[in-house]
Amino acid sequence: MARLCHRAPLGVRIGGMGSSRHRRAGRGAGARGALCDAYQLLEPHEDRLAGDIKFDYLLARSALETGRPSKASFIYERILAQEPNYVGVRLEMGRAYLALGDYARAKLEFETVMRFENLPARAARAGPDLRQGGG
Repeated sequence: MARLCHRAPLGVRIGGMGSSRHRRAGRGAGARGALCDAYQLLEPHEDRLAGDIKFDYLLARSALETGRPSKASFIYERILAQEPNYVGVRLEMGRAYLALGDYARAKLEFETVMRFENLPARAARAGPDLRQGGG
């Protein structure tokens, strides 16, 4: 079940996909309200912008963080079809599978991530937890 979102204006334009305000909205800076707003802003444009990796990542991330793991996993699959070695998306896909209760698939994603060379320090430190399928 999706979480309810509280509406607050973002002041973000869809035309400015590369703008710093847009990226901050998608990343949320830890604020669930911003992620909820980002989802509500981005979702109506999915038909037109699906396939753009930056757009898809922001939409999937905001979907996952606002209680829509099924939607997020679908979008992450779309990204991975284009960029199978996108480590951040593989991590997020694992999180989406965890949220869906699909622990076996989550573990596979986390194990895949741990096979990549040159992992970001944060992912490398999380290695033991990821190998066990935990977060």
